[in-house]
Amino acid sequence: MAFTVADVVLAARDLSPAYTPQRHPDAICWRFLTRYGRTLLGRIAQLRPSALPATVTTVPLPLGTFGSGVPVPDDLLLLSVSARPMARRDDSARVPVELLPAGQRLTRSTRLPWAVREGATVFLSGTAADWTAFDLLELRTVAMPATLANGAATVPLPDDALDVCAQQLGAFLASRVAQQPDGDKVSPRAAQDAADKAEATFLDRLTNQGRAEVITMRRVYS
Repeated sequence: MAFTVADVVLAARDLSPAYTPQRHPDAICWRFLTRYGRTLLGRIAQLRPSALPATVTTVPLPLGTFGSGVPVPDDLLLLSVSARPMARRDDSARVPVELLPAGQRLTRSTRLPWAVREGATVFLSGTAADWTAFDLLELRTVAMPATLANGAATVPLPDDALDVCAQQLGAFLASRVAQQPDGDKVSPRAAQDAADKAEATFLDRLTNQGRAEVITMRRVYS
């Protein structure tokens, strides 16, 4: 099940008696989790996008104005784009559309189809004529965390990311304690080392799960 901001804050406060609400108000924790949530979301998207709770948006082809591209709001992280061949309209028929780094929209050196996201717009490669074999685009996106301004807000990350977020929040709170002259003895370095180890373990697990999925698919379709 999904976890909330309050779940993370509670788990982080359990790490040390120094992480009290009096010293570290909830609002400070919420702002940190907003920043870190965006960072971790981007790392997961690079390693294993399928682990994220994505929203699929369909866009009919041809586009009304090809050069205008497809609008994608700035607060959405674009995970993948695929195109449905005109000749095969069953749900399983999709052609992956490679996403190139911004600034490469005019290149022709990459095999079609591909696209580039620049700002709040996804531009398709080539010309409208290059896309006549397709009748539909599918965009998989996940919402970047807005300002998490209350404990009831759901964190848009895999369920097992709760411990990582709590460890990272704990490291942040440890750094605040170290700046307080009457603070308890908390080692910011040890807290950050534990947080970094938790994140590395979490990302390694995601990577290994992704490899297992690929192996399973190869076995099924081989």
